[in-house]
Amino acid sequence: MYFESYRDIMEQVSQLLHQKMLLHQDAFVHNLPQLDDFIRPIIREITRLFLEKTYSHFASLAIKRTRKPGMTTHRNITIKVSTLYGVVPVYSPYLYDKKNRCSCRPVN
Repeated sequence: MYFESYRDIMEQVSQLLHQKMLLHQDAFVHNLPQLDDFIRPIIREITRLFLEKTYSHFASLAIKRTRKPGMTTHRNITIKVSTLYGVVPVYSPYLYDKKNRCSCRPVN
């Protein structure tokens, strides 16, 4: 569905990784299976960083859409979301309106 719309980005990232990996080509010339072990943690960290940026974006959006006039940040909280690619920290404030005595955590 959306996969094909990301093809150009996947090609760009693939090309960048390929160019960088060529700096270590002597290590893989006679041991191709080692390449998989080499690239796995790199791909995992790229994905984790992508998720961190994406979660942060949607958390900010949720906060902006939920915050009503008079609401202030009562507590700054960062939650940890466990993903297949590692733990991702996400800002999740506790919002409070003192006058109307209402509160919410839009990210949770």
